[in-house]
Amino acid sequence: MKRFFHILFLMGVVLGAVSLSSCNEDNEDTIDDAYRYLHNSFKGKLVCVSETRTDSVVMDTLDATWAISTSNKLTLNDVPLVKLLVGVNNAELTEAAKAMMTQTITANVTVNHVSPIVFAVDPQPLTTTVRYGGADHQLRITFANAANLSWGSYSTSDKSVVINLVEAGVYLDGSSTNLLPKRMPLLWSTQQKVKPIP
Repeated sequence: MKRFFHILFLMGVVLGAVSLSSCNEDNEDTIDDAYRYLHNSFKGKLVCVSETRTDSVVMDTLDATWAISTSNKLTLNDVPLVKLLVGVNNAELTEAAKAMMTQTITANVTVNHVSPIVFAVDPQPLTTTVRYGGADHQLRITFANAANLSWGSYSTSDKSVVINLVEAGVYLDGSSTNLLPKRMPLLWSTQQKVKPIP
């Protein structure tokens, strides 16, 4: 399985490089231009592991919206909390999450490369209160930083965006025990045929 994900990662890098390469060799875009392209609202899909098929590579695809502000803050809207608990062995928590409102993930964005535009994504931990078993429980979800596969890209030719996040941990009530059995990939894309890189 690990070998499969490594192959998938390499394929994603190659496909990303090919699809995002600029046709114009004389492209004079600056880093400020790259940020201007990114400062926008986007609509596409969230691709994530299905909570009903955690033993496979079956993915769920959900409608999604996101935006990058002029302060370089990424906001990923309307993320179902249950999609961030895939593989967590706590049935009460998972059931309570299904009934909750969607969540917002925020991150800082830093452009690393101008042509094609590639940017680092540094997500903030998501914290929320989940009620189950007659009590409120504090839930904290963490994500890998930009050095660990949280990144994004933008194509100036077709204005497509891909953002890959890696969920790294799920913690309950201040405990340091990570309830997430393995890292989980999440991908936002304006393109239709893409898969996240774990």
